[in-house]
Amino acid sequence: MSTSTTVLDMSRPIDLISMGRVAVDFYAEQVGSPLDKAQSFRMYLGGCAGNIAVGTSRLGLKPAMFSCIGKDDMGVFLKNTLEKEGVDTTLLTTKAAHLTGLVILGIDPPGRFPLIFYRENCADMQIQPENANGDFFANSKALLITGTGFSTESMRKTTLHVLELAKSTGTAVILDIDYRPVLWGLTDPGDGESRYAQSSKVTEKMQVLLPYLDLIVGTEEEIRIMGGGQSLEEDITIIREKSQAPIVVKKGEKGCTVFPTDFSQPVEAVPYPVEVLNVLGAGDAFMSGFLRGWLRNEDWETCARFGNANGALVVSRHGCAPAMASFEELTYFMDHYGQDPNLLTGIGLAVRHQYTQLGLPREKSLLLLDFDQVDEFEMSCSDNTGNRDKIRIFKQKLFEGFLSAKEKTAENDLAVLTDAHYGRDALKKSGYESYQLGISMDSDSLADKDGDYFSPYQIILERHAHAFVKVALHVSHETDHDSMANQIVRLFQLYKICSTLDRRLMVELKTKGQLPPDFRLVTETIRNVYKQNIFPFWWKISGPEPRADWEEITGVIESFDSHAALIIQIESNDTETAKQQFEMIAATSQGIGFSTGKAMFWDLWEQFKENTTFAEQVPGVICNRYLKLISLWSAIKDR
Repeated sequence: MSTSTTVLDMSRPIDLISMGRVAVDFYAEQVGSPLDKAQSFRMYLGGCAGNIAVGTSRLGLKPAMFSCIGKDDMGVFLKNTLEKEGVDTTLLTTKAAHLTGLVILGIDPPGRFPLIFYRENCADMQIQPENANGDFFANSKALLITGTGFSTESMRKTTLHVLELAKSTGTAVILDIDYRPVLWGLTDPGDGESRYAQSSKVTEKMQVLLPYLDLIVGTEEEIRIMGGGQSLEEDITIIREKSQAPIVVKKGEKGCTVFPTDFSQPVEAVPYPVEVLNVLGAGDAFMSGFLRGWLRNEDWETCARFGNANGALVVSRHGCAPAMASFEELTYFMDHYGQDPNLLTGIGLAVRHQYTQLGLPREKSLLLLDFDQVDEFEMSCSDNTGNRDKIRIFKQKLFEGFLSAKEKTAENDLAVLTDAHYGRDALKKSGYESYQLGISMDSDSLADKDGDYFSPYQIILERHAHAFVKVALHVSHETDHDSMANQIVRLFQLYKICSTLDRRLMVELKTKGQLPPDFRLVTETIRNVYKQNIFPFWWKISGPEPRADWEEITGVIESFDSHAALIIQIESNDTETAKQQFEMIAATSQGIGFSTGKAMFWDLWEQFKENTTFAEQVPGVICNRYLKLISLWSAIKDR
């Protein structure tokens, strides 16, 4: 069955231009609490058009964002987020005289979801006719507009210009009615929660859009405001008099009804009712799913199923844009719905969403300088407690060497791993830099050396959002069952924290006194970790010998997780040994880089302990040694 009378030009590279609201959402973390009692908030991309741009991108389409952002940090956040999500930002304009819009949102399921819009003359309502690019439109299958874009005189003018441009370039036009009474001035400014207010003026202005449309999507209330009649049937009849566009009526947990022609020929698909956490992103998720079908010329029932299922997934999660599903998540949910009572909370969806949210680890190299050691440094100072004061100074010099190397290489995959006490200088300065930062959460790094204790959650939360977390598992034949069980319990707790805070987790396997490590112990530990429903983003492992052992390890990882990556720990300064190890890991699908630590700097530390004047030489030596490994890795990787 054809989806509509609209003929999409499938040769066009851009699937969708999403025009309209893109703002910053601040979601209260306290579920079930009114906003006046909220304590903390999570910052997400939001706004109807922005959410749909992210949602369609995650489902495999190629969208572009057509809007404006302020020349402020919130605008930078939005642009960076869109680009990270694969959304084209060619049509995203910065407006220096206007601030990026903000929204404060609360979650009090099942029926109350307070929100306050801070959008007075905000940036995304400043789109001008000249911001539309005819060549870009001619390369796009469809344009999505929202009803909010007709709520001010200047945006009505711009929208009509854009609609004429779309028609002249053969670009299909989709309307998400997106009716927010507060944005039309029909409620008190603080009442963003109200979703319907009858207004003949709004109906009159919205109906001007009808002749341009190829698809109309809205809730029953939104169809009412569009039609202005006394019943849904009458509203659809009124709309039909001015537009032949198919009409999709969203009905929440009951799914949707598609009216391809008139009221007498509806199409429906199976709904996916779930326990609701947050309805605020449901409509945008539905639209994203529906368009995944519509823009791929699927039949109406398939479009509706995609929309229903995607909406169901998002209402079970915190936030809008970050809750959007990948196509892999969506099909997994649809295939298992009704069969698994724990589907929404199970590890199957959780792991898939982890990679949707954080990215795929094998797509980016990781070249790590690791100076997170605490016990080793302190034990080397046991004969002279005053030397402990030197640890922080020495780590600062290591960090300076890292920064120097970063300036001298074209590689953009450099990373540094340190601890929360002696490595504080690196932690403090990393938020504004392009390199990756990792913080060690090994047990010896949690207690402040001045006597204070910080919870793992607090330490991770205080780092910027792109910092990753490393945890070591100590593996040897001497490790008894209880000791390993305790390590796994602690690892699971940290994994849950990382999942909650959207942080990447690296698990390092430390094989005490065994080089090369016993691969049987390593593979057994990896299996045990996965069986406890812990899915690290990266594994950090010392290279086994021979190659067959390495293939055994990578095979175990692949059998549990086809996305996880690994890096090899370099335990020697010998170039030939490093070369052989790099060749082994580069030959695997999981291998994406290396970690170098004590082997690179321990001789320097021993000299520094005895003669602090040696400190000024440390950065230069570290820079040169690190660059040598980077060059070696790059040469092997690029073969």
